[in-house]
Formats: sequence, C-alpha cells, structure tokens
Amino acid sequence: MQTIRHRFRTVGIALTVVLLLLTAGYLLMSRMITLDTYKEEILAELGKALNRPVAYTSGRFTFSFGPAFSFKDVIVKEPDGSATFVTASSLTCRIALLPLLRKQIVVHGIIAEKPVIRLERFQDGTLNISDLLKTSGGSGVPLRVEDIRLKDGDITLVDRLPQQEQLITRFTRVDMSLDNFGRSKKIGIKLTTHLAGGASGTISLHGKLQLPTKGTPLDQSTLDAKIATKELDLGHYWSYYREYVPFKKISGVLDMDSEFHGKLTEFNASGKMALSSLRFDYQPVFKAPLSPKILKMKYSMEMNKADIDIKAVEINIDGTTINGSCAIRDYRSTDPRITAQAVTSNFDLARFQQYIPYGIIVRHVADWIEQHIKGGIYHLIDGRLDGKVSQILHMEQGENFNVLYIQAGVEKGVVSYGNAVPTFNNIKGLLEMKGKDFFLHNMSGKFGNAPLTLEGKITDYPLDKPSGYPFRMTISPGGNEIAWLLGKNWASRFSCNGNSSLTLTGEGYTSGYNLAGEWNLTPAAYKYANLIAKPVGTSSIINFRGSLSPSEALLTSLHYTVGSLTVDMSAKYRFGAANSLELLINTNSFSLENITGMSPALSQYQPSGKVQLAVSGISADVAKDDIRWQGIVALKNASIRYSAAEKPLTAINGSLTFDADAMETSQLTARIGNTTFAGKGAISSFTPLTVNALFTSPRINLADFGITHQNKVPFVTKVHGEISLRENNLTLKSLSGNINSSQMTIKGVVADFDAPRADLAISSSYLDIADIMLLAGLDKKGKKPAGKAAAPTVKATIKAERGIYSGVGFAKLNATINMANQTIQLQPLEATVFAGKLAANGIIVTNSLPPRYQLDFKLADASASEIIHLLAKDKRELTGTVSLEGHLTARGGTADTLKKTVAGVVKFHAHNGSMRQFPVLSKIFSILNISQLFSLRLPDMVSEGMPYNDIIATTSIKDGTVSTDDLFVASNAMNFSWVGKYDFINDNMDFTIGIQPLQTVDKVVSHIPIVGWILTGKDKSLISAYFEVKGKASEPEVSAIPVKSLGKGILGIFKRVFQLPAKLITDTGEVILGN
Repeated sequence: MQTIRHRFRTVGIALTVVLLLLTAGYLLMSRMITLDTYKEEILAELGKALNRPVAYTSGRFTFSFGPAFSFKDVIVKEPDGSATFVTASSLTCRIALLPLLRKQIVVHGIIAEKPVIRLERFQDGTLNISDLLKTSGGSGVPLRVEDIRLKDGDITLVDRLPQQEQLITRFTRVDMSLDNFGRSKKIGIKLTTHLAGGASGTISLHGKLQLPTKGTPLDQSTLDAKIATKELDLGHYWSYYREYVPFKKISGVLDMDSEFHGKLTEFNASGKMALSSLRFDYQPVFKAPLSPKILKMKYSMEMNKADIDIKAVEINIDGTTINGSCAIRDYRSTDPRITAQAVTSNFDLARFQQYIPYGIIVRHVADWIEQHIKGGIYHLIDGRLDGKVSQILHMEQGENFNVLYIQAGVEKGVVSYGNAVPTFNNIKGLLEMKGKDFFLHNMSGKFGNAPLTLEGKITDYPLDKPSGYPFRMTISPGGNEIAWLLGKNWASRFSCNGNSSLTLTGEGYTSGYNLAGEWNLTPAAYKYANLIAKPVGTSSIINFRGSLSPSEALLTSLHYTVGSLTVDMSAKYRFGAANSLELLINTNSFSLENITGMSPALSQYQPSGKVQLAVSGISADVAKDDIRWQGIVALKNASIRYSAAEKPLTAINGSLTFDADAMETSQLTARIGNTTFAGKGAISSFTPLTVNALFTSPRINLADFGITHQNKVPFVTKVHGEISLRENNLTLKSLSGNINSSQMTIKGVVADFDAPRADLAISSSYLDIADIMLLAGLDKKGKKPAGKAAAPTVKATIKAERGIYSGVGFAKLNATINMANQTIQLQPLEATVFAGKLAANGIIVTNSLPPRYQLDFKLADASASEIIHLLAKDKRELTGTVSLEGHLTARGGTADTLKKTVAGVVKFHAHNGSMRQFPVLSKIFSILNISQLFSLRLPDMVSEGMPYNDIIATTSIKDGTVSTDDLFVASNAMNFSWVGKYDFINDNMDFTIGIQPLQTVDKVVSHIPIVGWILTGKDKSLISAYFEVKGKASEPEVSAIPVKSLGKGILGIFKRVFQLPAKLITDTGEVILGN
C-alpha cells in the first residue's frame, strides 16, 4: 500500500512540474513569436506540405491548452493553382510540443470555421486529395494530423466516375469531427449536414472510419457507423447504380436510420427507412411506374464483392406488409442470380394491381390476369424466387419455370369477362404457381348470383407451347346465369326458379378445348316460352360434351331428359365470316301423355300416344336467325284435339318427313270419332304453299266433324281423294264417295279462298237428288265465323248415268250450274225422265228476301204411266206418251212458302193411252150408266180403263191453285172437257166437266136418264152432258148439271170443244129440257 502511495505522489509532482514548465514556455513563446514575421516561411512550408498554394490574411500563435496556430481567411488552391481547393474563415491548428523536439509536426487538431471545400473524383477513380493521403517520402518535416473539426462547412463533391455525366453533390452546414485521423487508424467520425443544389435532405453519421493502408484505394476504407437521413432525394444518386439495375431512375424522398459496418464494396447493414413520393419505373416487369404513397422498410443486409444479401426485410406499402428476404448473387456479372422469399398481409387487388409483375409472367397468362382479374383480397402465403435474371426473363426455356414458386390466398375475388357476361365474384381459394403449372385449389365463389366451387390449373403456363386449362366446376345457376348461357334470343323466353346443379369439366388448349358437364335440373322449376313448364321434382338432367377452337364450337353430344322424354343433340357452330350452325336432334319414342302436363302449348290439344323425332338444322348465317330444318316425325297411336268443339284426331300412325322447303308423309292412318281414314301427302313448297294429298276412308260420319242435320246426319262411304293446294288455289284432282245410294266424283279447281271461285265437274254413276238435298241441309255446330264471308262463285257441270229424285228415276243427266253474286243459274239441264227427254233452265236468286226461283222446262215423249204413278196417291192409272212444257216462278225459304207462291203455266199433252181408276170419271160414268146403252160397251173405269187418243191441257198455277179452261180428253168412246181449278194446298177441286159420247146407240135412248130427259142427235148419238166436280181429289163429289146452269163462258168453251149445234146454244129449253 505504501509503495502505491509513493508512486502516486511521484506522478503528481512530475505533472505539476510539467504544467509549470508549459505555462512558463507559453508565456515566453507568445511574447517571442509573431507569426506574421514568418508568414512567407509558413506559407512556403504549408504549400510544400500540402503540395498546394496556400494563402491567409493573418495568423497568430496561442498557447491555450497547448500551442496553437490560428490563421484567418485561409485559401488553399489546387496543385496547379487553377481552382480553389479549400477556403476557411478561420483555421486553428493545435500542435504537440514533444514531437517538435524530434523534428516532427504532430497536429492534435485542426478546426476549420466555415470551410468551403471542393472535392473531386476523377474518371480513373482518384481524388483531388489523393496526394494528401499519401505519406511523404521527402526530407521535410513529417506532418501528422490527429483530429479534424469542420464547423458550418460547405463541401462540394464533384464525381466524374459515373458514366455519361458528372455528379455534383453539395453538403451545407457541415459539422464534422474526425478523431485519430490517419491511415490504418480507426477514425472517430461525426457528421451532420444538409444537402443542397441538385440534392436535398439531411445526413447524420457517427461511428468509426478506418482508412486503408498506403497504396490501397480509399474505397477500401472500413466504416462502422450509424447513418440517418431525412428527406433525402434518391433520384440524385441514380448515376451510382444505374448500370447495375434493369429499371429506370428511382425518385423519391428517403428517411433512413441504419447501421453500416464494412467497406463500400463489402459491408453489412441494418435499419429502417421510409420512402415517400416514390416513383419506381421497371417496365415491362410492371405495366406502369409504381408510386406508393408511403413505403416503409426494415432490413438487415450484407454485401460483398459478389453478392448483395438482404437477410431480412419488412416492407409496408400503403398499409400492406411484405416480409421476406432476397439476395443478388454475383451482382456485378451480366447475369446475376436473384433469390427471394416473401409473405404478405392481406391486400386489395383493386389498390395494388399495379404491383403485379406482368413482365415475368408468361404473356397469355399475364394478359388474362390483367384483362379479367378485377378485384379481391389477396395474401401471399409463400413466395420464392431463385434463378438468374436470364432464367427469370425466359421461364419458357428448359426448366427455368422452377425458379418461381408462389402460393397465395384469395377472398372476395372478382373475375370479369365484360358487361355481357355475369362476373365471377366472391371468389375464395388457394392459388399456387408451382413448376410449370398454375393451380387453383379449393376455389369457391359465385357466377353472377350462382354459387360455385372449382378445382383447376393452367399447365405449362411459362413455356413456349400451348397451355392447358383442365378444371372441374360445380355451379347452381339461377335465372340470370341460365339466361346468359342460353343467349339473348332464348333467354327472353326462358325462366328458372329453384336450385339446380351444373357440374362442368374441361381440358385442352386455346387451340382446342374440350368441355363436358352434367346439369341436374330435377330440384328446379323452369319454363321455356309455352313449350315446356317443368315443375320442381320432375326428373330432368342434361349431360353434354363438346369442344371449342378458334374457328368453331362443337357440341359432340347433349343428352336431355325430362319425364319420359329423352333428347339427344349435337351441333357445330363456325365462328368468324362463316358464322354457320349445324344441328342434329333425336328423341326417343316418348308418350305424349307424360309430358302434356309440362307443356302449355301441347296441353290445349290434349295429345296422347307416342312420338319420335329425328331432326337436323343448318343455318348459313346465325345472325339472321334463319335455320333450315329437315327431319322425320314418327307417330304411333297418337291423338290430338285441335279444337274443344271438335272431336279429337286419334289413332294416328305413320311418319312425316320434312325439310326447309318441303314436307312429305308416309302412309298415314287416323280416326276422328268413328271415322277412319288413310292417306299420304306432301308439301312441295312452303313459298308459295303447295300441297298434294291422297286419302281414303271406308266410311265418314259427318257428325264426327261437327256436322248436324235436323233429321239424321248422312254417312259418306268409300271415300277416295286426291287434292292439291297452291297458295290460295285448291285443285280437286279426284274426290269420290258414296252418300247413301249416291255415288259422286268431283274434279275441279277452287281459286282464291278469300273470294272463292270454283270450277267443278261432278260425275256420278248413280245420283239420288234427295242425297244432294240432304247435304244442303247440313249445318256446322258451334260458333259461326265472325263477319260476312265473300260470296263464292261456282261453275259446276254435273253428269249422272242414272239417278232418282222423289221416286222419279232419271238417266243421262247433264247439267251446268253457275253461281255468282248469290244467284244460281241452272243452264242447261238435260236428262232422261219418265222415259222421256227433259230439258230445263232455271235461276235461284238468294240475295233477295225471300229467295226467288224461276224454272223453264220441257219434257218430251215421257211415259204417262210413270208420271201418274208418281203423282197419284191412289190406284189410278194413265198410260200413253206425255209431253210437258212450262214456266214456273216461286219465292220463299221453305217448302210451304214455295208451294204457296209457285206461279206459271204448264202445257200438257198425252196421247195413245188409257185411263183407269180415276174417281171423277168413274162417278160420271156411273151417273150416265152408259154401259147399258151402247152396243159397244165402254171400258169399266175400275177394271178395264178407258182408252184415249189425246189429252191436251194448258194449266195456270197461282196462289196455290192450278186452273185450266182447256183440258180436253179425246177418245174413240167419248170426249171430255174440263174447266175449273184445283186448290192443291187445301186439296179442294172445283171443276165443270163436259162429256160428249161418240158411240152408236143400240138401245132406246130413253133409257138414259139425264135430269129426267133424253138427249139424242140426228145420228142417234148423245150430244153432250155436263157434270160438276167438287171436293178432295181422292173422294170427289160429282153431280150432273143442266146446260142452263152453265155460265156463258163455260158454255162457250164447251161449244168450241165439242162443236155443239147452234140449237143447243140458242134453244136450251127445247133441246135439253124438252120445253
């Protein structure tokens, strides 16, 4: 302990002595030395030491805290004196005393006030102060500076090393201290400065700087320091790294707080920084310059001569955090290797889409991402990059695709294909870029409003070969999504409610892509126009398979089921200029009953039976919506009700073949009610409509077609027809059939259905006019068509080999009927009737009320017996040959009216026959009792009849009455003359009959009682007798009347007829009554 105390005491005494000596020396030196006295020597020595011209205005020596020299307004020039190197308002140098004794100048410190320094680096890398940093090898006094202090300095650095242009950086308000300055020493350094001129910001630095040994470049200096910057302009330093990076000039403002350890070429650093107003232009990797509002980064990095290794980095860009690391290996080479790892927090693609590096993604994938991915919340789960720049830029070569691995998550993703397509939205899942494939894992979302799930990938996406796009998706499309799938034209007529499940799978390339799917529509209700309306629960599934190429879409197969209906379809659609479509559709043989309830269009027709279709269609231009269809429809026991008022068409069997221009059937059979028919037809043209049909039916019940009759609807049997229709014209090539006992064949043309004109030829082997009249009485039940149809115009020729009308047979009927303007003309009509020849003309006018009728006829050489047989209701007989001629008119719409209104004249002539069983004559003969008087007895009118030679009469018909005043019967036995009328409506006769017997009397004429008197002529013949006939034709009342009871008119008639003597006329009392 005493030893230690002794040592401290000794050291204290020595220091006190030294201090006293220094103080005494300073006081002595300050008085003895005046620097201005040695100014020239000082400037010479400084100039020699600095190798530069030096100047100052004044200097002085002080001894405060040691000897020091102080100079004012110091100027140091460059070695050649052309430019100023340093200026300072004050320069103070503190000098160590002891080294001076060894002839060494050791400057403890240099303090420069407001120095202005110009530093320059030349293109060869040397500095304008390089010579000052070298140790002098001359014989001068060695100079060593330990500390340097700059106050409020201004330093300009002119750097000519960067290519193309020099870089000038100015540091203002520089406060810097360098402690222990010298080569191979750790120089303590403190620096604060503001940048001005072309740069901006502030820099502060403190730490240790070790300059390299002699002969070693200064860039090998080692710095251990903390560096801080504020608002540092990054763009100013572009020249230092432009040749090492592929991007354009970075601009922005940097705030940094970092630690730096090492050389400029080999160091490690860590810290944090914030960049604002950043503009990073790396096109074409990024589509546009990146300009985040704020970028913050924490980092830890290391750099050596070969590598830049950012071991850890945390970047926050506008609220999104990126954590990772990266390295640039062999960065000085032309093809450095880049490795990187990163993860991110969630980021909104809408805000960060510009950060997608499209330039390192294969072109078509990058284009798809840019054009279609429109939003979503993404986060990078794992991102790795490991490859040379050449590999990264050419991932399509070799196995360069392995340089990149990305795994990312997405939520609320949005993929759009334009306004015309529903968006894929609310997408959630995992994205993975691994090797040469881009995977989509566990994807879910919506297509429009339809939920979906998806698994897929893009194969070989970075390679110089087509990428594949396999996927599997399940979607439950709603009405809007289905509307888009079907297209605009179909969508307007389609609706869908409920859930359905569509599973889609695909694989292939953009040059040829294959699609397949299954759509389960069973849980949904859907409707298309009024063709189909499927309820929920009815089985309905669509399976399809097809392909897409740049030139066409091919539907290889589509299998659609709904209920018992199965539809198989294939199609081909060519894009571009061709724009064509081909379709092929086939169905099973399905029961109409099973789908009628789902088809409003069909249900109104109540169809049943089985139908099968095989249809194809071709459209040369889809834009025109014009498909040319062709195919075949097969019907088996089918039925349809085309009107609620009509009976259904049932038992339809056969097939129908059609194309865009024509249609043809096989032999079809069908039934309406109890009517069956068979036939075939063809439409050879739709424009104009041209139809040909051939059909038969064993029996047609007109009631099956809604035809009614007041009595009984007739049947038409043995029907055969061949017709054709062209536009508005119907041609009846042959239409034949039997109505009851009548057989008819009709041929001709019906033109213009709007204003029908018919030209018909009707032929018949047997024709019952009653059957024709039966047809006229037919009516169609149900509603009558609204409005008034145009009156038809008809010309018809009728030929019948034989026939009958009201019991009157006829043969060789030929007639022509013309109907126009509701007027029917019968002109002419010829026939054989009652074994005679009938000719007639007539007119029926139906456009007047009531209808009017007119008939002119002539019957020649007819059989009297056939006529009387027709007319007589009893057993009366008339034989002989009859001729009739007349003109009749009538009006009215019923038989009774016609009977009352018929009027006209009919002439009658019969000859060479006999009369038998005429009640009127029988009663007259009974009165005459002629059979007892004549030697040649007259025939009995009941058993034998009376022969006659002629019967001649002219009758007038009017108001239901037939009248005559010249009916005359001439026979060998006697002559008859009738005058009077017959009311055929009330069956009332009112006739006066005169009889003139012509036979010789064999017996006494007194036996003939005529009103009690005997009438004889000079040849003993009965001159005449008169009778009155009244009452019904079947039971007439006959009485003999005297001549005087006859009116003069009637008597004159009889006179002319019988050629009576004048005496009878003038003296009736004498001749007839015996007065």
